[in-house]
Amino acid sequence: MSFLDILRKITPKFILNFYHFSWAFLSALICGFPSKKIKVIGITGTDGKTTTAEMIYTILTTAGYKTAIFSSLKIKVGEKEEKNMYKMTMPGRGASQ
Repeated sequence: MSFLDILRKITPKFILNFYHFSWAFLSALICGFPSKKIKVIGITGTDGKTTTAEMIYTILTTAGYKTAIFSSLKIKVGEKEEKNMYKMTMPGRGASQ
C-alpha cells in the first residue's frame, strides 16, 4: 500500500472533495471557463468509450461543426493531431495540450 493510498483512507471525505473541487475550479478560472464557450460531451462506461467518441467526432465533423477529441488513441484539436501518449481517456486536472 502506497503513502497516497494510506493518506486517502485517513483523510475525511469532505477534505478530499474540497481538494478536487479546488483544482477543477482553479483550472477553469485560469483558462477562462472554456466550457461556457464550447459544448463538452463526456462518455463514461466500461467498454466502448473510444469507439463512441470517434463516432460522435466523425458525425459532428461531417456535419460541419468545429470539433476536438481526446481519446485513449489520439488528441486532436483543429488540424493538430497527436497520438495519446498518456494512455488515459481523461487528462489530469489542469492538463493542457
